[in-house]
Amino acid sequence: MALISRGPMAPEMQPHLQPPPSWSAIPLDLAVLVLRLLPAYVDRARFAAVCPQWRAATRLPLPPPHPLLALNNGTFYSLPYTKPFRFPGCGFAGY
Repeated sequence: MALISRGPMAPEMQPHLQPPPSWSAIPLDLAVLVLRLLPAYVDRARFAAVCPQWRAATRLPLPPPHPLLALNNGTFYSLPYTKPFRFPGCGFAGY
């Protein structure tokens, strides 16, 4: 079976030559809207760790996050979660 050439492809059907935009390129106001949906401190810390642009969104005024309970062995608990978290380098063991 032979393929039939129908001429050049329409512009909207041509493959994209540029890579898709990066998530770090989302507008700051959209990043803040997403950040407002993250009530836990743990989630906000993860959000800020993605890239410098997302970290900038965490510096804007936001409602306070849920409290974080820190134990003396370096374990942290956050209200929305049932499992403990550990942040490398954080802890009070031995003090």
